Formats: sequence, structure tokens, C-alpha cells
Amino acid sequence: MKKILALSFLVLLIAGCSNDSVFQGMADDSTRDAKKADAAIALDNKQYDAVIDSLAELYNTNALDPQVSRLLGSAYMGKAGIDATGFIGYESDSENDIFDIVRSSLLLNPSPWIPNNSDTSTLSCNVEDLTVLMTSSGGDYIDGHCVDSIIEYLDKAKRIFYVLQYKNMATPSDRIQYSILSAIHFGMLIGNDTARALNPSLNSSNPTPGSVPVPINKSAYYLLRNEQIWSRSYSGNWDIISNSDHTFYRTPLNYYQEDLLIMNDALKAYEDLGVEDDFVKDDIESLLRNILQNPSGDLEDAINTMTTAGITSYIQNVLSVE
Repeated sequence: MKKILALSFLVLLIAGCSNDSVFQGMADDSTRDAKKADAAIALDNKQYDAVIDSLAELYNTNALDPQVSRLLGSAYMGKAGIDATGFIGYESDSENDIFDIVRSSLLLNPSPWIPNNSDTSTLSCNVEDLTVLMTSSGGDYIDGHCVDSIIEYLDKAKRIFYVLQYKNMATPSDRIQYSILSAIHFGMLIGNDTARALNPSLNSSNPTPGSVPVPINKSAYYLLRNEQIWSRSYSGNWDIISNSDHTFYRTPLNYYQEDLLIMNDALKAYEDLGVEDDFVKDDIESLLRNILQNPSGDLEDAINTMTTAGITSYIQNVLSVE
């Protein structure tokens, strides 16, 4: 019961600061307030394009309106398929790894099935209706043809929350939402980088980008490394991941570090809220320690001293093993 009450409180806290549904029925005569009120209602109804179209012209980093930022940032999160309540309500058990919290935070629909002899360069997924999910024996993946578009929406949302925090206008609940967003972003980055590393065609004269599915839960990594999925085997290419100086197509390490530092800031946000013992806070810390492979010292120091080899070690020694 205590956990249910805490979950309800946090969902209301984030929702209230993010979609500002309190505007519903309360707009004054100004066009600006009316647009924000309409956008809040649209966000509640998951009409993300309507929110973005309505608020893009109101968003101004030189005269930042926190309400516009929260609405717009939440809309971009929705476009990427993020459901923050999935992260908040995640419960791990003996069969789940803490990294599976990434998958639990996504609302995705199955992408159309394409026979193995089909032209895989043809898009089979659709980001606009989030038909991007691929599954195999407990492994969950995003169709590689569409993952870049999802990451693009995540980047836009991250930028909005970054500016909100940089301007010292972010509330503790904004920072917690930013942390959830960054945890998903991190999961997408390492999944996409893994899929790219397993795709030798990218270095050939006939590249087929997106032909390797992007893993988004622990079982997906294990299957890519050890089993055939959809009659295909990627295990023979697994060593490629550790043979490229762990740079994954020049993705800067600070992309990863930024996400982890934002996640770590959520722990401080809980302190600012006066919350010392909370299961979502514990999940964020557990995920951080899992990624950093259980550092004994300060988390921030461990993030700042992380290396590219550390990212690959996490994939090789934690995510892809039983």
C-alpha cells in the first residue's frame, strides 16, 4: 500500500509539472494562455503533434516560459514513445534485470513482419504511430530503420529540459522527468551502437543501415550474442564490438556521460524534495550502479572517469550474459 501511494504521488507530481493539465478550463482571454491550455488538453489526449505545432512558436529560450517548456518537452517524449509511468511503476524480480526498466518505459507497437528474403532496406516501421517493436523469445528490439528518428525526438526533449535546468527554472520533479528521459536515451544509444557494430555491411560497398534490430532489454542483448533470431545469427559478429576501440562509430563518450550525470542529478532532486527513501529513487540508483558495474565510491566520480571501454564492458559482461 505504501508503494502504491508513493507511485500515485509521483505520477501526479510529474504529470502536474509536465503537462500542466490544470490549465483545462482555466484559460484567460489571452491567446498565449489559451494555446497553453489547449496544448495541455491535447497532451492529456496524447495528441503530441498538436502540442508541438501549437507551442513551437511560443518556445523562446531568451524569454523562457517553464510551462511551455514542460508541455513541449513532454510532447517530444510522447513522440518517442516514452511512458514515464512505466518507469515509475517498474518492479524488478528475479527474472528481470534493472536495465529492463528501459523497455518498461516505452509504449511501442509491433512493426509489420517482413520475410527474410525481402529487401530489408525498405522501411517496415513507422515512428509516427510507434509501430517499431520487434520481439523474439523474450527479447525486445526496435526496428533499426526507425531508431534514429526516435533518438531525434529524445534529443529534442532533452534539449528542452536542459535549457529549463540551465536557466534555473527546473523544479525537482522536472529534474526527475529529465532523468527518466535520459535513462531511455542512454538505453537507445547503446542499443543503436550495438546494432551498428553488429552490421558489417556498413563498411561494405553495399551498406544496409538499419538491418540489425536494436536491443532494448537484457534478453535482447543475450539473444543477439548467443542465439539465432528470425533465422539470423549475429553472434559471429559479436567480437566486432570490442575490435573498434569501443568508439561505436565515433559516438562521443560524453553523450553517455551526460545521460548518466542527469540520472545522478535526480538523486539530488529527491533530496531537494525532502525524500530520502523512495523506490523510484532506488531504481534510478540501481540502474546507475548496474551501468557503472557497481562502483564502490562516489557515483559522480565514477561517471566522470568512465571510459569507452567501460561502455563496452557493460555490454559484454552485464547486458549480454545470463
